[in-house]
Amino acid sequence: MLPKDIRIEVADIVYWWIGEGFVSETNGRTTFETGKEYVLELCNRCLLIGEHDMFERNIVFVKIHDLVRDMAIKIAREVNFTSLDEREMPELSAESRRLRIFDNGAIENVESTRADNSKIESKLRTLWGLDIEKEVFLNKNLELRKLKRLRLLIAWFRSKNQEQIIMKDWLYRITSLLSLVYLGLHDCIVEQLPDSIGNLRNLQFLTLSNFENLKMLPSTMTKLDKLIVFRIFECASLTCMPEEIGRLSKLERLERLPYTNSSQKIASRIELKHLLRVEISFFPYYGSEGDAFVSKLNHLLSPLQCLQELRLACYPGQSTPVWLNPTSLPHLKFLCIDFGRRLRYMSPEFWEGNWKIEGLCMMELFELEEESIMFLRAMPSLRMVRVFDCPRLKSFPLDVTQDDAIWRKEDDDTPGKH
Repeated sequence: MLPKDIRIEVADIVYWWIGEGFVSETNGRTTFETGKEYVLELCNRCLLIGEHDMFERNIVFVKIHDLVRDMAIKIAREVNFTSLDEREMPELSAESRRLRIFDNGAIENVESTRADNSKIESKLRTLWGLDIEKEVFLNKNLELRKLKRLRLLIAWFRSKNQEQIIMKDWLYRITSLLSLVYLGLHDCIVEQLPDSIGNLRNLQFLTLSNFENLKMLPSTMTKLDKLIVFRIFECASLTCMPEEIGRLSKLERLERLPYTNSSQKIASRIELKHLLRVEISFFPYYGSEGDAFVSKLNHLLSPLQCLQELRLACYPGQSTPVWLNPTSLPHLKFLCIDFGRRLRYMSPEFWEGNWKIEGLCMMELFELEEESIMFLRAMPSLRMVRVFDCPRLKSFPLDVTQDDAIWRKEDDDTPGKH
């Protein structure tokens, strides 16, 4: 399904597997945890090449060996996993279950098919398009209303020369795919999603990336009660979230969420106490505007009692938010603060009590002036500190001016000796 030498995010692979129904809960582990174990096993068997995350705990990216890829393509053809011609271009046949389209030129193979459409409708489960335009939207063999069994849909639109009317209609048709479990939409120019997105009651994974004109999300999104992962990347015009997004009781991962001047958006997070991973980006709010946002956030964001991973990107305050403390986040294990160019110190609340943090990452915090002993006392479980260009940190057992300096507890268990 993917080209040679591509680097794939493990989370995406696991989401795709779950969307296809390949992974299920085992021995009390969630589907996501089980899927990550499968990836680890493939790496241990040298079938995949893995790259670890910044805290060296999980494999986050993988590549596939060329020989393994060739073998996988051969097996995929034999079992009708996907249909490719001798040039590895996609073919749409009556037995096709998965189709990839990596440019509009590949659509010629689809247009030339003479397959029985009624059979295609019952087979196709995955549709993946990269750099696509209206040739895909208007192709009769890919009419979305026919793809009732589709479980996974990923679309990267060609950013130039998009026709908003055609795209809006295509997005509306997506909401008729009631079996959809995974939906990833990238580089889209529409200003709003259709209200009918609430019809996708089986949706578990939703990614919206580079929707430059998207201003708000429909309130019907609160009907997506099976949603586990919601990722938002580079949606600079987004001004608010649905007021009752807290109804999404199964939501575990809320990633790259852009923070905006909207009290509704902040208040809506109050009920999301079951989240395990949150990423919040404050870009581009600095100065007095950033201070106002920080004040509002401090007063309205409630404790996230189950949170294990937190990333604050481009945080505009001079001190960390008051809710960033061990009492409000009792299960936090991994904390990353990056590009907070005004951040000068951690708030007094940050030091009240003991954290369970195991991994701490600080990146381009040019004004931060804290001492290492403070972190080590407040974080007795700390096993790794990673610093990228934070020149004012004091007494750290590493070079804080480097682009990537690492301290590991197992390498040096005598904090402060340097």
